[in-house]
Amino acid sequence: MNTPTTEVLTLPINGKVAKIEIDLMKYTALGLEAETIANKMDVLDDDGESKAADVLSAIIGHKKTVEAARVENVDPFNQFVKRVNSMFKPLTTALENAELTIKTKVLGYRKEKQARIDAENRKAQAEFEKSQKAAEKKAEKTGKDVAFVPPPVIQEVSTTTRGASGGAITEKKFWTAQITDPKKVPIEYYLAPNVQEELLKNMKALSRSTKGSVPVGGVKFYEDSSLASGR
Repeated sequence: MNTPTTEVLTLPINGKVAKIEIDLMKYTALGLEAETIANKMDVLDDDGESKAADVLSAIIGHKKTVEAARVENVDPFNQFVKRVNSMFKPLTTALENAELTIKTKVLGYRKEKQARIDAENRKAQAEFEKSQKAAEKKAEKTGKDVAFVPPPVIQEVSTTTRGASGGAITEKKFWTAQITDPKKVPIEYYLAPNVQEELLKNMKALSRSTKGSVPVGGVKFYEDSSLASGR
């Protein structure tokens, strides 16, 4: 395995190049040493557990050292990025608000227009059916063929509107859903993996807050363990 020693990073900013040189040798050595010790260590008695506590404590210290080095090198750039983002955020927010306002107005107008056209189509269809029945009755009385009654032209709202300067708005239809009564949703729809993950997250939070004292059907609350190491 090739062990990295020194990494040189360059970052172009406004025509200039910022350079960071990081000595990775000592940090790499810490990780390799820790892995070697961990793989060789046996915890079979109290003495082994005591040694494990010391090694874990040392590892935590090494992790803090590596993290401090990372933050020392990254923080100036993070602060720069945050500053730039904070400068542009209000500009982006204003544009997004304007976009949402206009889209909401356009969709509202389109819904009104669609309702009006639907009413006109129903009226035209009703008049066509009335004329068709009248033609059939007349043909029945006269013994002649039923006169042709032209069907109505169904009006539709165009999905795309183009502006005089070349702008375009295109409406895309899609199916969505709204839960009106969670109690009536069949149980199989609650078994999707993403739903189960969110449910488990909520149950773990309930377990911590109640220490498992509140029973929930289909859920097992139990006390588990994890290790915290330190100096």
